[in-house]
Amino acid sequence: MAAALALTVLTIAESGPAAAAACSLTVPTVRTVVSAAGAPRVRNSLSSRRDLARAKVTSLASRRAGSRSWASKASATAIVAVTGRARVTSIATSRVTLTAHVLCSGAARVVTVQHAGTGAAASSGQAQVTTTARGAGQVSATTRTTSRASAKKLATSRALAAGTATATASSRGLARRRAAATSLSVARARSVAAARKASFAALNLALQSLGAGPVPPPGSPPTGSAPTATVPTAAVPAYPANGTFDYQIGGPYAPLAGVTIVDRDRTASPVAGKYNVCYINAFQSQPGESAAWGSLLLRTSSGGLVQDPGWPGEYVVDTRQAAAVAAFVGTWIRGCAAKGFQAVELDNLDSDTRSGGLLTAANNLDVFRRLVAVGHAAGVAVAQKNTVALSAQAKAAGADFAIAEECQVYAECGGYAAVYGTSWVEIEYTDSAYSAACSARGATTSVIRRDVQVAPAGSSGYVYSAC
Repeated sequence: MAAALALTVLTIAESGPAAAAACSLTVPTVRTVVSAAGAPRVRNSLSSRRDLARAKVTSLASRRAGSRSWASKASATAIVAVTGRARVTSIATSRVTLTAHVLCSGAARVVTVQHAGTGAAASSGQAQVTTTARGAGQVSATTRTTSRASAKKLATSRALAAGTATATASSRGLARRRAAATSLSVARARSVAAARKASFAALNLALQSLGAGPVPPPGSPPTGSAPTATVPTAAVPAYPANGTFDYQIGGPYAPLAGVTIVDRDRTASPVAGKYNVCYINAFQSQPGESAAWGSLLLRTSSGGLVQDPGWPGEYVVDTRQAAAVAAFVGTWIRGCAAKGFQAVELDNLDSDTRSGGLLTAANNLDVFRRLVAVGHAAGVAVAQKNTVALSAQAKAAGADFAIAEECQVYAECGGYAAVYGTSWVEIEYTDSAYSAACSARGATTSVIRRDVQVAPAGSSGYVYSAC
């Protein structure tokens, strides 16, 4: 995608801690709002797929939150146009707001710092943040657009967004409507990504002036001063990296003598003397359990439940109700801890991709972050399950290790290793992928071969190997 991210010029006056003070950055909270509907329209002059993104920072501010605590907040709006098949263009708008808290051990004093916009933030940038002395806790901010050209481009995008789809009941019209739906889905996803990128960059400008940061960009492993989880994890049992793993979520059975880590369903009991992981389907309902979720399951505009097409009977959870979902799943997490499990596995973090555009990755990460806090407070480690694209964000939210299925098949293993080092498990379901994974990583990372249905030992179809 060819993205041109144009930042506004920002001037912020504030009182802040010394840049040399020992400051730490908590995990930033993210709020994303995607436009309810895009504007598919026929573009007869375009026959090939082209993408255009425009992201603009709309606000950036820092304020005193205590004698040694500061809060920084950045917002960005992105408009993305995607031209897909059948010469159909869709427009989608997203707004992303990030908030981070900075805690400093040194005494706060007034500082003056000036920063220029980074290349990651503005490919055509004159973005800057100026921090000057004012009264403690006082903040003033002014914004202005970078140029008339930026305003003209934004107006053009808005004009396109006002268009409406035109299609007939003919086969050609049907094809165009399908293409429009696909194009709109892509536009929405890319508008969120563009807004997040611009917002992260702007937030880092504010954090640098406070002597903390940076926040890693979305989709990238943390570098430099990495964010730390807001919930202390000292009491959480450490994950035994490269231990011999057994995946028993299809039914419990006595593990082999050499197994050191056992993963079982939350309805089962842990195994004495092992590191026990409790499986929880946190983002979809288990078959036969949809009634227990009640109004927390996602519904379409017509009132129907949204089902995972690959797993009949599993329905997507409405993660827009983050607090209520976290409270519901939190009882399971605490139940696992009470049974004696050392960790929990939160499955289907990527359920937003099966929501028909109703949910976003930010919705799921919001719930994930809350569940990590619940798990750590209960004294259990928390594992990210799959969704390699969100590994950096999941780790920043406090995830202790990861469980990856078929990363060899989908060439995703490097992404987990970059974020989690050797603290992750690889599960392969074919002999060829398992053999290749063992050759590539078996000496340093836990790799196992299991059957797709993860059947209990002694039952038909059971397969297990570890390298």
